[in-house]
Amino acid sequence: MHTQVIQAIKDFDIKALHQLLDDEKSYMNVPKNKFINSLEKGFRTAKANGCEAFEDVFFGICEYCNKGCEGMTFLSNSGYYLDLFIETKDEIHVDDIYVCDKLTNVIDLNKVHSLGFYYSKDELVKFRPSEDYKLIKAHYQQFISDLKAFKKNVLFDDFIIWFDSFSSLRTSLQDISIYLKFQYKLYNDASGVIADIEKIANIKSNEEHTTEALINYSDTHTEREKLIWFYENRKDHDFIKGLINFEKIRKEGYIILKTHVTEVKIVIAGYEYIIDYYMKLQHFHNLMTEKYNPLPEHYEKSKNGYPCDLLVYLKLHNKHLDIVKKYQK
Repeated sequence: MHTQVIQAIKDFDIKALHQLLDDEKSYMNVPKNKFINSLEKGFRTAKANGCEAFEDVFFGICEYCNKGCEGMTFLSNSGYYLDLFIETKDEIHVDDIYVCDKLTNVIDLNKVHSLGFYYSKDELVKFRPSEDYKLIKAHYQQFISDLKAFKKNVLFDDFIIWFDSFSSLRTSLQDISIYLKFQYKLYNDASGVIADIEKIANIKSNEEHTTEALINYSDTHTEREKLIWFYENRKDHDFIKGLINFEKIRKEGYIILKTHVTEVKIVIAGYEYIIDYYMKLQHFHNLMTEKYNPLPEHYEKSKNGYPCDLLVYLKLHNKHLDIVKKYQK
């Protein structure tokens, strides 16, 4: 069976793995089905890019999880690979399988695209939750249940009132270190969803500042004045980059919040002026980066190019150097 398991992995044969591996055993400290699903996800990724199987298997020495033991690298000609330690006491039965985090091969291999995976502590079969964990889990389950229950269109104010009602959950997650958030799936998932909603909630919390910023903007007339205004409000521009399509929001009047469990359509009624403020920041930044984009002669002087940073562009063009000096991080 040990040899058959190796061949099944090599062939991306999920059906064979379901038959060969023991339903009563855990693999990599998770239930059999969860482990096989993780393998299948990796195989699908490879297949989507034209890789249908591993062409070869190479041996190596594990330097971390089973230090000094012999592991193996499943490798395709296109560079997809999976480093595994297959535990067996008799070379017949497979007792366990691990993804090897640090496998040193005897020869150099073209290992480009790893299909390896890992599990959080709270996904393991032996995980025993603390009381704090149970409390956060209960609150998060209610949070997700509420999200799923929202009607097709929810008013922005109503959505924020609901979000504020989960302040204790948000505070609990803030008190958890980033290190622990990476170790526990619950903490990582919950923090991700809440962080996305907090970005949207920031639209409302920015009301007073936005009004003042728009008044200040109306008093700007020159490029220099607008640059100073932009950098005085740069944190708001940093906030919107990569967040949501504000141009679409302004035209259609709503935000689509997409999470791993559901979508919520949030109608931005009464806050259009805040969206306009963000648009002014974005439009001015785009205008300036286009105007001061590095010229061919600039690139000739730099082999590595330049970061996408307006302050860098201004410096290259020898423009507004006092502003560059003041606002450069």
